[in-house]
Amino acid sequence: MKDPRTLPLLVEVGCEEIPARFLEEAQRNFADALEIALGQDGFLPAGYKAAQSYSTPRRLVAWFP
Repeated sequence: MKDPRTLPLLVEVGCEEIPARFLEEAQRNFADALEIALGQDGFLPAGYKAAQSYSTPRRLVAWFP
C-alpha cells in the first residue's frame, strides 16, 4: 500500500537544443541521477526503481509516481 505521506514528483529541466541522438541516454541519465540523489537524501523509499523519464529536444523530464 502507498504511504499516504508521499506525493508524486515531476522534475522538468529546460535546456538548449539537444541533438536527437543524445536524447534517450540523456533522459535516462537524468532520471537515474535524480533517483540516486533523492534516495541518498531520504526522499525516496529504499530500493525505489520506478522513475520514468521523458524528453523533447529542449526538455528533460523525470516522473516519480
